[in-house]
Amino acid sequence: MALHCLASIFKRHSKVLQTNCTFINFIHFTCFLKKIHANELLTESSQTTLQRLTGLPIVHHHGYVCELPPNHRFPMPKFHKVLEFLIKDNVISREKQVIHPKQVSRKLACRAHTEEYVDKFFSGKTTVEEQRVTGFTWTPGLASRVRYETGGTVLASQLSISRGLAASTAGGTHHAFPDKGSGYCLINDLAVAAIHLSDTTDITRVLIVDLDVHQVVVHFTSF
Repeated sequence: MALHCLASIFKRHSKVLQTNCTFINFIHFTCFLKKIHANELLTESSQTTLQRLTGLPIVHHHGYVCELPPNHRFPMPKFHKVLEFLIKDNVISREKQVIHPKQVSRKLACRAHTEEYVDKFFSGKTTVEEQRVTGFTWTPGLASRVRYETGGTVLASQLSISRGLAASTAGGTHHAFPDKGSGYCLINDLAVAAIHLSDTTDITRVLIVDLDVHQVVVHFTSF
């Protein structure tokens, strides 16, 4: 499923389906490797924070988590727990490594998705059936979370260019098609980041290593 989703996006951006930059999606800990230059999607405070960062940049935002109905099967708290465990186990330093992203813009989201779908999702106009397929009931909080998550993946990809390696504590929403969401995935953050790097840097090839247990069909429909 996820491979088909990305394929439907990437078929429109064939130059991304090669490799110069490596995306490694560890389910909900998305890492990017490359070494060139660039950074965008940084808040003003994050631009200042970037100057004091040492070690591996970890992109995280409290907006990665939103409220879901009681007993919902999606384990939303895991995005904060990833960061908490890394800090608790002294793997990373909050002060020296954590940086916060902006929400992804409509314009950038539309590079991987249709304008109709992006507008419907951002404004909460997806149908009940469309929401059922995604596994989520639309709320403003959900839309905000998805935009922060996607912005975080794009930021991690950009930081990897200047730092050599960067990671985000959320992402990997590879089941989202260009014109619809599915399987708990609403905006395909990997596709958005790959296309953005292709648009703004000298990267001409991207390799996505997907370690999820589900068959991936989206990638082939995304570019």
